[in-house]
Amino acid sequence: MCPSCGIRLARGERGYWLGAYFVNLMAVETLFAGLLGVALWWTWPTPPWEAIKWTLAAAMVVFPFLLYPWSHTLFLAFDLLMRPPTAEDFAAPPEPSPAVPRRRR
Repeated sequence: MCPSCGIRLARGERGYWLGAYFVNLMAVETLFAGLLGVALWWTWPTPPWEAIKWTLAAAMVVFPFLLYPWSHTLFLAFDLLMRPPTAEDFAAPPEPSPAVPRRRR
């Protein structure tokens, strides 16, 4: 749940994480293609294929974990554009989360 506006991040559908996973996959593949293009442009006409291979392999292991929080938020923004929020999206959870302290009024 968003701490500032109270909207639920999952919007109450099964498999909602799959959209964030898809956005993450597309972002990492785009990053891979961009890095490969830059590496080839920078080192042409004799690209160091082994260095490029291992560097991009390491990047493809690390970047999905680094980009997942942003991909989830980006997918939520896209979903909000396609399906405007309803009152159910702002409903309070059935019980307070122990991780988030409640404000005293």
